[in-house]
Amino acid sequence: MVAPPVAVCYRDANLGSNAAVKWQEEPGWKFLAALKEVAIRELEQEPRSPGRWVSLIRILKQMGRSGEVPEALDRASAALGADPEGRRDFLGVLLRLSAYHRAIPVAEALVAAAPDDAEARRMLERAVIGSDRWSGLQRRALAGTGTPPMAALSINQAWNLADTDSDFRAIAARCRAALADNPIDTDARCFLAHALARTGEAADASAVMAIADLVRIEDLPVPAGYESGEAFRRALAAEIRRNDTLERDPKNKATRGGLQTNGLGLPGEQAVAALVEEIKAAVDRYRDSLDGSGDPFIASAPQTVQLYKWAVIYDATGYQISHRHPPGWLSGVYYVSAPRAADSASYRGSLLLGAPQAKVATPPPWGIHPVEPVPGRIVLFPSFTPHATEPCGTGGERISVAFDVLSAGRAPT
Repeated sequence: MVAPPVAVCYRDANLGSNAAVKWQEEPGWKFLAALKEVAIRELEQEPRSPGRWVSLIRILKQMGRSGEVPEALDRASAALGADPEGRRDFLGVLLRLSAYHRAIPVAEALVAAAPDDAEARRMLERAVIGSDRWSGLQRRALAGTGTPPMAALSINQAWNLADTDSDFRAIAARCRAALADNPIDTDARCFLAHALARTGEAADASAVMAIADLVRIEDLPVPAGYESGEAFRRALAAEIRRNDTLERDPKNKATRGGLQTNGLGLPGEQAVAALVEEIKAAVDRYRDSLDGSGDPFIASAPQTVQLYKWAVIYDATGYQISHRHPPGWLSGVYYVSAPRAADSASYRGSLLLGAPQAKVATPPPWGIHPVEPVPGRIVLFPSFTPHATEPCGTGGERISVAFDVLSAGRAPT
């Protein structure tokens, strides 16, 4: 069953913010480009330095050049060497960069060559636990660590191994313990709701997901310097289309049949810069609107935050599978354009808030809440909220800017 749409909350664009949120200043493109050149020169001088390879690849990610990271990792692997010391150094690079899927086979090879090497086994365990998508690769690697599966793995991995009510109750208890320690633990809150749904505790599951309470929707004001919202969105769409980090169905992302940027904020993206300021203001209003709600998600919100943003372009058949945003506190989407069918006044390609992930009865007790992708609309929701999108099913493009608000210093996925 599809739940009614979440109510649209129109807010005064001039509403002041009392929330004590501090936005971390983002490094400019020229600054990052200069850092990249310094990192390259340093590697030319010392190509066997693991730390310098880590620095270069982190800069590439900050620049939205994630597509260049695999090649940089290949160069790092070759430079560090094929001997055991070089392989261990390369594995350290992969772990520091959270490149866990690539780290697992490297760690397995080290363990196979030296089965009694305790440090290699610890590194293999870190790679397995860090790799948050359960697969045959992880099952095989876990066997080499000697670690009990349900006790050591991430909550997400434990969820994928769970089978019985007892397993799901154990996950719920683990999630509650994690939330007591960190009330904004995205995975703990998401999987607590899912586990409660699996054990038949529908009311509690819905209360944990809290879609009606923690989602806000509004139409953003037109940024200064643009004669209309339509003119602003045309400029924004043009900047997104010429963003040279656009990639079709990037690996390990939820996009299916669409183009997604590795980042936004490239030189000359003036409309993107204007949108960023409006997004920040909307986040401040979100905090204000829920101040005093009593929900730990709001009460424990990070005080210093950063914004990670990207854009997605879909045609008639593109969509997103159900997912959540583990590193984030708050997530959102701004609609730049969306098509209408010839016989309909509604925009196509709705956002589906609450679309369940695996192992939850359909429909979930909290409902699936469609949000129409009206151009100029912004939707804000907790990063623990699972969500998907419907295909547009008609001609024209649906273009959106998605974003996460993260604690300052936390790396996005």
